[in-house]
Amino acid sequence: MFMILISHLSTVDASPTGFLWYNDKHDHELTESTSKLISNAHDHRIEELKEQFNRAQRIALDNPTLENVITAQRLHKQIMEKAHKFATMWQQLLYLIIN
Repeated sequence: MFMILISHLSTVDASPTGFLWYNDKHDHELTESTSKLISNAHDHRIEELKEQFNRAQRIALDNPTLENVITAQRLHKQIMEKAHKFATMWQQLLYLIIN
């Protein structure tokens, strides 16, 4: 009996299988390169917005005209709107998990 168990264990594949380890590939899954492009696009948009705001803020501090301050305020508002949307979705997710 012990020998049968040892022979069975030696033939078992080391990778997990079964319901919790479902490994079929789907066509709609993103490839690694597509995922990187999307990730880079998000990173680029956020970094660009931060750079624009920092530049506008420095310009407004150096030369606080109405136009320069309005530009900095508009960019700050865009950042705050994105942060608010993120925080709202985060809270909704927490409520879903708790309930």
